[in-house]
Amino acid sequence: MLSCKKVALDMTESLDQELSLSKRIRLAVHLTICRECRHMKGQLLLLKEATHQAGNSEVALPINDDVPAMSSDFQERLNEAVENFEDDSDEG
Repeated sequence: MLSCKKVALDMTESLDQELSLSKRIRLAVHLTICRECRHMKGQLLLLKEATHQAGNSEVALPINDDVPAMSSDFQERLNEAVENFEDDSDEG
């Protein structure tokens, strides 16, 4: 029997691509007996639909003109910090 954690991973994967027949069968069997995973599947489907609708929306986000733009000096320091962070991450 699949663990709920594995089922969650499979359900998430199924949002992006079609699962193999064996995965679909194992998932269906688990969902018939696990109420929590059925609930999670419903929540994932709602989230997928909401994300799809939001992506098709032409509503613009408001821009706050009271927030000052970043200075070029700050932008340079920020870029350097990001580059240093990425370099440190590659080593570890």
